[in-house]
Amino acid sequence: MTEPISVPVLPWRAATAKDVAERAGVARPTVSAVLNGAKSGTSVSSATRERILEAARELGYRPNLAARSTRSGKSRQIGLLIRNFSRSDATRLMAHPLSYEIVCGVSDGLEDAGYLMCLMRLGDLQQALESQNALQGHLFDGVVVVSDVHRGVIEGLEKLVRHQIWVDGNVWNAHGCVRRDEEFAARLCAQKVAEMGYKRWFALFHATSPHYSSPQRMAGLEAVARECGAQIVPVALRHAGSAEMAPLLDELQPDDAVIATTFYSAQTLQNALVLHDKRPPRDFALVCCDDGFHREGSAWQELSRVSFDRYQMGFTAAQMMVEQLENGTTPPSQLLRGEWQSGRTAKHRI
Repeated sequence: MTEPISVPVLPWRAATAKDVAERAGVARPTVSAVLNGAKSGTSVSSATRERILEAARELGYRPNLAARSTRSGKSRQIGLLIRNFSRSDATRLMAHPLSYEIVCGVSDGLEDAGYLMCLMRLGDLQQALESQNALQGHLFDGVVVVSDVHRGVIEGLEKLVRHQIWVDGNVWNAHGCVRRDEEFAARLCAQKVAEMGYKRWFALFHATSPHYSSPQRMAGLEAVARECGAQIVPVALRHAGSAEMAPLLDELQPDDAVIATTFYSAQTLQNALVLHDKRPPRDFALVCCDDGFHREGSAWQELSRVSFDRYQMGFTAAQMMVEQLENGTTPPSQLLRGEWQSGRTAKHRI
């Protein structure tokens, strides 16, 4: 019988600034100046800085955020407020999967600057704001808010947290906000459809959406339709089921185009096509003002669409938060634009 192998348990200790200093052959204050942003009476050459950074990478050094916060008076933790399922009503969907890309961008952007993102899971937003000890105890240096939130939450955050950045939501000020240029995305879709020669457009949208993007996308479509003399037929979706698509699919002709204002409405149409003998671009053109999962590739690569990098939106929001915290200035708000992806669901009319 084989004897069991005994593996000794070795003590593990995280690398410290002193360890990095010894490896790089410099004084500890110099390491702190490079890695922790501490003030030092001596300047650090680029060669010394690179040697310190290389030593830190080799040792797997990570800054001690607790110690740093004690010295600076900052927690270096940023709350990220995102909508999710309601605690009181599990059928109310309050977030969509595309928010995950924004969250990843925010997290990476904050981590690059030495901050930690803490996800704030809020179902009933008003109740959570009233009972959130992290906010009341000033645990967070700031809060990044993703998507649209209730007015009461907006007012509450402004009282409890000094620094806020608003991402992809209904809050829009001259400073501290990041949005996708939704009207531009819709205009781009409409212009492409017009260039292909289509004159009747079925605009597919969710009737109950409170998000700022809905009216802006419709405004962009209507503006281009007026410019080129096209007809817009609004198709309002009130549920996620494909049964609502039956009247639309019965009416569609090869000379028609469907402009889905959201990726979800395009997917609902795609599901309905399984039960009908129609498909784009053979029987109609299909374009979308949005897409999904940019960094890993769209969930529907063949869809003709405007592609937008939500990860970059989140990263930009993180950079704005860091600038606000470290420089004391709130950066101007930014509108970010997407790019056209030709896909294979729309083509020029013959």
